[in-house]
Amino acid sequence: MKIILITSEYPYGLNETFIHNEVKFYEKIKNLDITFLPSKRKDYQRKLNFSFKLDSSLSKKKNKTISSKIYFFLKSLKFRVFYKELFRVLFTKPLAIRHFAFSISNFAFYIEFFESYFDIKKNYSNVIVYTYWNNEITYALQHLKYKYNFKLVSRIHGYDLFKERRPYNYMPLKIHFYENINKLFAVSRNTLNYLSDNYRFRKEIIDHSYLGVKDPLHITKSNNTNKLHIVSCSRIESVKRLDILIESLIYLSIKRKDIKIYWSHFGDGYLKNKLINKYKDKLNEVSYTFHGNVENQKLYNFYSKNKIDLFINSSESEGLPISILEALSFGIPVIAPDIGGISEVIKNKSNGILLRKNHNYKDLLYAIEIFIDNDNKLSFKENSYKMFKNKFELNLNYSKFFKKIETIVQEN
Repeated sequence: MKIILITSEYPYGLNETFIHNEVKFYEKIKNLDITFLPSKRKDYQRKLNFSFKLDSSLSKKKNKTISSKIYFFLKSLKFRVFYKELFRVLFTKPLAIRHFAFSISNFAFYIEFFESYFDIKKNYSNVIVYTYWNNEITYALQHLKYKYNFKLVSRIHGYDLFKERRPYNYMPLKIHFYENINKLFAVSRNTLNYLSDNYRFRKEIIDHSYLGVKDPLHITKSNNTNKLHIVSCSRIESVKRLDILIESLIYLSIKRKDIKIYWSHFGDGYLKNKLINKYKDKLNEVSYTFHGNVENQKLYNFYSKNKIDLFINSSESEGLPISILEALSFGIPVIAPDIGGISEVIKNKSNGILLRKNHNYKDLLYAIEIFIDNDNKLSFKENSYKMFKNKFELNLNYSKFFKKIETIVQEN
């Protein structure tokens, strides 16, 4: 089987660690021909299995300059979707017109790239083109699917799904691209329901497929009652609402003088310095460390070598965070809001605590105290690992996913 796997940047950079987990599963499959086609390139590159190929041709092409964006915007005028989406924006989301222009320009850019990438004389009927993000790259491939006769599958997560994550609640183009794709996989049942309710995909096209993480074969130990070590892992941007987590820790340190609080955050982003400058004088009683972006193995080493009591996610929007699955695999209980597919992995007061969707720092503070005062923390840890092992173990989920891909290849 031949798969062309289109990513944002993997195997470059430190992001998209969830793809790395999936790739580890594919390394075990014989006669599997995978070509990675990232759209962006970073200096750091992960090592790939010797049998896999890396094609950097897409990452070398850019649609970044103003002149380039205008050029491809003008080229998009020949596509019917330009006028359908333009009228939709003008009548429903006029303030989002600039975002429409960027999106349709990218759409035309990717069509031009793939027209040169594929050879009309070749037979692609047994080739799976697999896009890890459901964005303009996927739309361009849907536009070209029957011309080149490849099979097309895609995953959809959070930012590429939820209109609420976008400026003006505007998701460009997606509403028009509900056909010419073999399968679209949501990362959870909840996100599958959102997909069905908000877009026009036929039921037989959409499905859900959980991501998976490896079993570290190690359960982290807990601290004594006078210490609390909390870990969080996310990009530092507004949607992740780290301010809620920080404020809850500040008030917890004031309220619970009997406990020494440690906080470790993994991930980076444009709000980091702003958050540090805003809260550093109030975090005097909290020992905190920003570790930045790290290789996945370094995060696993940290979980293995340290006593960790809680993992906290305080986002306002999520699909199904791989960071939560990784924490559970180490037996770390989780506090997180009931958004996206999180309720499918966190069972309230069993392996963690679910916050209401529109939570604030008081809600999070209350949840942390419930956990602190619970006498059965060992049960929380045991249930965390069981949830991971039963539903989110790497080999379990990717073997199911791969069987679905094999079925698609065999279809006429």
